[in-house]
Amino acid sequence: MLPAVRGTRVVSALGARCIHAGNVDVPDFSYYRRSATKDPTSSNKASADNRQSFSYVLAGGLGVLGAYSAKAAVNQFVSSWSASQDVLALAKIEIKLADIPEGKNMTFKWRGKPLFIRHR
Repeated sequence: MLPAVRGTRVVSALGARCIHAGNVDVPDFSYYRRSATKDPTSSNKASADNRQSFSYVLAGGLGVLGAYSAKAAVNQFVSSWSASQDVLALAKIEIKLADIPEGKNMTFKWRGKPLFIRHR
């Protein structure tokens, strides 16, 4: 269905909309603009160095933040592969050979299995 034109309004199924040029107030955003760009006659090159350095600092900061986040994620992922503390505690056994006389055999239990040590 085509919209019906009546004078200065276009009427459609979505509602009425004004089509006059200049009847919409444009807000003034000069409060939010940098002081270097408020003058419409000034050259763009005058503030290009400041804007370019800001962009470089912002990109560098985001790069450092991204690298740190990636490092943290990789460290957490790799550390999940390591053995837990209880497994590591069972994996270690310390035996002083000085306590075993020369020429004797001793049997120790390690991870539930016998460990035979001969002091030569």
